[in-house]
Amino acid sequence: MDKKSYKDFLIQQSSITSKKKAVNSRTSKANRIERRFNINLDLFVSNDFATYVLLKILKTDDRRGTNQNAVRKYYLYKYGKKFPSLKDFEKRNIAKLSK
Repeated sequence: MDKKSYKDFLIQQSSITSKKKAVNSRTSKANRIERRFNINLDLFVSNDFATYVLLKILKTDDRRGTNQNAVRKYYLYKYGKKFPSLKDFEKRNIAKLSK
């Protein structure tokens, strides 16, 4: 994960009002996700199916969605677009997911 650029990206987001606290929280969560699953977020978000699977796994133990949010923000940082909701992704890729 490119921590410095990700942090800079988050600081520039107008939707984040508490810059220091929110930015540090998202960066910290992204780091924890990498350590927990022994992955590199750069590699995971480069594949939409891998991103989908990671978000599904995180959903099972993330009631408030904060870990998912960190991954979604990282995806937005990397590609300049939001990752679709899990339901929308499933609808568009149902045939591929059932194989």
